[in-house]
Amino acid sequence: MGFKRETRVEWLKYWTSKPVQERPKVIMIQETHITSEAEAVELEREWQRLWGQKHDQRLTYWSIGSTKSGGVAVLVAPEVASTIQPWQQHLWTNRQLGILAGDHAILNIYAPVDPPAARETFFKKMKQWKLGQHTKVIRGQAK
Repeated sequence: MGFKRETRVEWLKYWTSKPVQERPKVIMIQETHITSEAEAVELEREWQRLWGQKHDQRLTYWSIGSTKSGGVAVLVAPEVASTIQPWQQHLWTNRQLGILAGDHAILNIYAPVDPPAARETFFKKMKQWKLGQHTKVIRGQAK
């Protein structure tokens, strides 16, 4: 399934129909299946168009994988973009990425379901994020 072009078009159409003040400030997406920087740049442009103008600050953060499995992203609204910065990019994989928003650490994860050993290993590796140093942690799907 994933974040196919048809899915994106419908999804963006939905957000475009909402008044700007009703659009969320931060959105976390799983199963994006992004495999190249070019795809991420195209999606950044689509998200910027949703807001109706060119923005100097980055509005999207994408994990880029070598396969079409997994994939996570964080999309932000222009009014909060200046408060966002990538966090621990060396730990980003096709199943996890992190950003900092003030004193909030936002970690979007998409844990494997099978096999159980892969899931266990995934969560053991989460310790590398050193989550305890931030006062608030927001995370994505962990099933």
